[in-house]
Amino acid sequence: ENRLLWRMNLQRLDAEAFRDAVLSVSGKLDPAMGGTLLTTKDNDYVTNDQSGNAGQYDSLRRSVYLPVIRNALFDEFQAFDFADPSTTRAKRATTTVAPQALYVMNSPFVIQSSLKFAENLLARPAASDADRLRAAYGNAFGRAPEKDELVRAQNYLTAYAGRIASTEPDAAKRRALAWKSLCQILFASNEFMYVN
Repeated sequence: ENRLLWRMNLQRLDAEAFRDAVLSVSGKLDPAMGGTLLTTKDNDYVTNDQSGNAGQYDSLRRSVYLPVIRNALFDEFQAFDFADPSTTRAKRATTTVAPQALYVMNSPFVIQSSLKFAENLLARPAASDADRLRAAYGNAFGRAPEKDELVRAQNYLTAYAGRIASTEPDAAKRRALAWKSLCQILFASNEFMYVN
């Protein structure tokens, strides 16, 4: 109940808030309001075993507009404790399990969002890597990086680009892949996934 505490307990973002935060930070969030993402007629999706195809979960709209289809629940929602839509009074569990980390590591949604985040950072005019890192931390965490975080991030970018040099001869592509990887790490971090 948080009695006698000076701040609230650490709390992980709900599935919808996490998805929206990833879209927002990567610059991909579509702020349009209203409407539906279901392309079927009313109730057609209820008995259709292929209703996942009608869900349009790849939409860039806010998560509140994503349909909740019982037999084809969005993968991210399943991984991040979305309430069971098959029950009348569903409650959300709060778990910390391996599939959540695996989702952030392997999901095409997170990978593409990381790439877009990296592209936005690399497109900043006349910015140094330190400036880009400050922008990345500002966008993802709402704060500037500490000195040691800045050094570790710069070392990571250099090491990553060097590690893939044998498989990727193009220096610009190596740089973009290194930044994409760093952005994905930011998305997977506790500081991004939890409200403190």
